Amino acid sequence: MPLFGKSHKSAPDIVKNLRDALLLIERGDKKSDKAVEEVYRYLQAVKLIIYGGENQEPHTEQVWFVC
Repeated sequence: MPLFGKSHKSAPDIVKNLRDALLLIERGDKKSDKAVEEVYRYLQAVKLIIYGGENQEPHTEQVWFVC
């Protein structure tokens, strides 16, 4: 997690990391608690890409990577 501001990962990276975190949860590894937090963060990032934020428009060119 970055110290200052938000990290800027690409949509394919977010989807790959989300998939990896979900696989960790499914396997029931020791790291599943941390993976749950990561899934939450990645889903928030997907939501931001699709819907935008308070002061940010949706990233329409990246939506097809997420969906």
